[in-house]
Amino acid sequence: MSDSRLRRIRRARPFEDRLDIARIEPASGDAAHSGTAFFAPGLAPADSDGQGVRYKLRDCRNPIRAARLAHWIALLPEVVPALVARQGRYLLLEAVDDFRPITRVELVLRASAMGAIGARVHAAGRARTARDRAERALLARIALRRFRRELGLLVSRGALTPALRDGALRKFEAHHRSFGLPMALELDDIHKGNWMMRESDEALRYVDEEGLGLRPKGMGLASLLKTATRLQTWRLYKRGYAEVADDAFLTMPYTEYLLLIDTVRRVAHKVRTDSRIEKLPTELSHLRALAETPEVNLSWRFPKGDN
Repeated sequence: MSDSRLRRIRRARPFEDRLDIARIEPASGDAAHSGTAFFAPGLAPADSDGQGVRYKLRDCRNPIRAARLAHWIALLPEVVPALVARQGRYLLLEAVDDFRPITRVELVLRASAMGAIGARVHAAGRARTARDRAERALLARIALRRFRRELGLLVSRGALTPALRDGALRKFEAHHRSFGLPMALELDDIHKGNWMMRESDEALRYVDEEGLGLRPKGMGLASLLKTATRLQTWRLYKRGYAEVADDAFLTMPYTEYLLLIDTVRRVAHKVRTDSRIEKLPTELSHLRALAETPEVNLSWRFPKGDN
């Protein structure tokens, strides 16, 4: 994928007044960047330390998506890398070369900071117009249909029994009656691979800009809990969120609701694409626990693997 994208970028020559296109290279091997990102040295003079300026180029799926991401990135200073320019489907961003990848332990220790970031993202991306609210209502309906369709896929592929599907659906529908399905701007997948930290002041940056999107409110927390494994992390995240905004919605039942949606999504993706299937047995066990346990419980011991 990166090779074909790289050839397309070299043909399109985006930002050729700023970048040395001949020296562009994929960032997919970099610890905290996805396969749609590339690095390239700039044509500008070196900085005050004599180092050449480097940029990150993000290749979005189309110009509409690029424009939307550019809008959200502009709302989130000090959360994602700064946007330098946009051209068609391409975004030019700062390379955050003064930041380094973080470890899983460093991420878990910063659960409170992640909560504060989550609150700032929600506030920045709040629905401001009737059109915004209509879009989110439509996305909620689509998410409901997708959840039911993915459960059906898991049964048809033999990953779930009909009884387990029915248990998951009963719990989901009970939560939906209580909470609806509020949608918000979210950072997808709060795990160590999507974050970098500056050593001097421990500032954090979410470097998978492509992961910005409208999803069930608080969905990033579900991925953090699977990384962190402990109920304490939920409490720390709530504490950090409360420092910025009202955390009343982040109840234990609502968080279980998010975990159920996220787990079904992940399991269905692996079954559908036959990718990362080594994690499938563990995630299926999480789904069974969610479906079979009538009471709400966030104290499961999730594995501490590479997430």
